[in-house]
Amino acid sequence: MSILWELPYWKDLGVRHSIDLMHVKKNVCGSLLGTLMNEKMKTKDHAKARADLAEFDIRPELQPDGTTAQPPLCAVNLTRPEKQELCDFFRSVKVPSGYASDIRKLVHPKENKMLPMKAHDCDVMLTTMLAVGIRNILPEKTRKAIMSLCFFFNAISQKVLDEESLNDLEENIYETMCLLEAYFPPTFFDIFVHLIIHLVKEIRYLGPMFLHYMYPYERFMSTLNKYAKSRVHPEGSMANCYSTEEVVDWCLSYIDPTNPIGISKSRHEGRLAGKGFVGEKQITPDADDFERAKFLVLQHTKGVEPYIEEHKEMLRKKSTAGRSLGSKGTYAWVRYLV
Repeated sequence: MSILWELPYWKDLGVRHSIDLMHVKKNVCGSLLGTLMNEKMKTKDHAKARADLAEFDIRPELQPDGTTAQPPLCAVNLTRPEKQELCDFFRSVKVPSGYASDIRKLVHPKENKMLPMKAHDCDVMLTTMLAVGIRNILPEKTRKAIMSLCFFFNAISQKVLDEESLNDLEENIYETMCLLEAYFPPTFFDIFVHLIIHLVKEIRYLGPMFLHYMYPYERFMSTLNKYAKSRVHPEGSMANCYSTEEVVDWCLSYIDPTNPIGISKSRHEGRLAGKGFVGEKQITPDADDFERAKFLVLQHTKGVEPYIEEHKEMLRKKSTAGRSLGSKGTYAWVRYLV
């Protein structure tokens, strides 16, 4: 029996486990990209993994023969042109503000490898970017297996899930894991890859995955770490700064909301109103320009159209030649109406 049963509340818990999808995505994405890019210290396809193949007596074509130091390439190792194509794709990606980090900065500027990514960047990479980036590289069967894994993570990350589709998702992930075992080395399947099998069961117990993400707790812990000014008494510093922030928030409720203090403004505020990067520009037109602008506005006003048409009709009746009305006469009549 687990030692956790010694906790007094453990027997009363309806669900005694909760798999954090955030850390699962981060570790799976790191292992997947490291193996595809064949990065040193990150790949799961190394010399010890090839030695395991010889010990298990599987995949003889990938086992080291002892004649060369470099083991033969497998189906999940990208060639140099494929690495270049994948990195060029990531360098060309542009995402909306607030959607994710700048994907272009996650690629090494000179070497074709990925830089360390945060958990949210791994989430976006695994659910959206990677399936698009490998659409023209890798063998077809290997590519489809990886894309199927990306589609599964994308499906379970939605805020609305159909309960009837959970059985199909579970069957698909079983098939996907079997396909991945056919191409990836045994060292790829660590505990986090194994936890993917139990994610659908977790949704049945606890609901959609976004309800029990670790993102809010991680962000709050980051805020508390900034409050720790004293290394001798970190808890006291956190309590002091947190209570001070609550007092400031309470005082802000009594201040004029149109003139907030200490609240930063978004850099996109005012863009739709015509505010640019340099700043607002004031233009003082002369009398003629002001009259022309006023006349232009009146020409596009529906309330003035009946008077203009009436004036045109009156001039047509007076004119014996039937010439059309000039702009000068209309301008004079509109000024008379104003």
